[in-house]
Amino acid sequence: MRLLAFSTLEDVYTVKLPAGSKVVSAPSNATKDGPFGSYNVSVETDHDTVTISSRLLIKVDRVTPKDYSAWKSFCEEADRALNPRLVIE
Repeated sequence: MRLLAFSTLEDVYTVKLPAGSKVVSAPSNATKDGPFGSYNVSVETDHDTVTISSRLLIKVDRVTPKDYSAWKSFCEEADRALNPRLVIE
């Protein structure tokens, strides 16, 4: 399989919480580095501000049939790490 996609995707979101609100749920910190790429999610809370940073790096542009299963596992792990949302009330 030849990958015609980005090599790196980085996002940083900073949310200033309204007075009286609280964080109900947030992404967990997660880091992985492997042969296909790496991902990192970090969450920082400072009084009334929450900053979520994420980075996904793809190191390969081809995946051979023998590596499909490992590639799929890497993609699923990255999806699980990058999927959770910040929920406030």
